[in-house]
Amino acid sequence: MTLHSGARPHPVLGLFVSAPSLAAAERAARAVCLRALAGEAVPRGIGLARCEAPLLAPYYERLLSAPAPAPAGVDAICKGRFVQPPGC
Repeated sequence: MTLHSGARPHPVLGLFVSAPSLAAAERAARAVCLRALAGEAVPRGIGLARCEAPLLAPYYERLLSAPAPAPAGVDAICKGRFVQPPGC
């Protein structure tokens, strides 16, 4: 669980949920938040605005599209030659 109290326009509570589907994860997160908000220690006026999973695909697409360095040794062995080194 992470709290992003400076997020605008509202604070954000992040939960990491393991579930069989996105819909199940969102339902579980909503249930946890509503249960917490039903507690006696919650100040008046605090409520759940929405419960959803953020779209992280663009972040991972950027990671996957970045060129990766060749593993150590492979670049030195194969540089300028297109033969399979012994033992590969």
